[in-house]
Amino acid sequence: GGVSPRSDDSRRAGGVSPLSDAPLLEDLLRAEAAGLHVLTDDVPLAEAVREAFPERLWLEVVRPGSREAEVRAAAHRLGLRLVASTAAHLLDEEDYEAHRLLTAIR
Repeated sequence: GGVSPRSDDSRRAGGVSPLSDAPLLEDLLRAEAAGLHVLTDDVPLAEAVREAFPERLWLEVVRPGSREAEVRAAAHRLGLRLVASTAAHLLDEEDYEAHRLLTAIR
């Protein structure tokens, strides 16, 4: 496998990431920006990549709650559109039974 991307939380905080050789997620997004659409509730990530995604970057409200006001305010401040979505946990419908079992075990 390849190297997993990391966020730039460690760079912003001045810390050292155990994945310091891993490419930053925003660098990978910029490199693959052509035709890509991005939905995120990560405001710092949206700020970092918004120039690379004109008209193809949305701030995502996954469910109403404590972060909704923050995401709405950031969307207004950054001039980004909001999109409401739901968290997807399964790639294939057949995985639902395993998901239910794992959820019950927690």
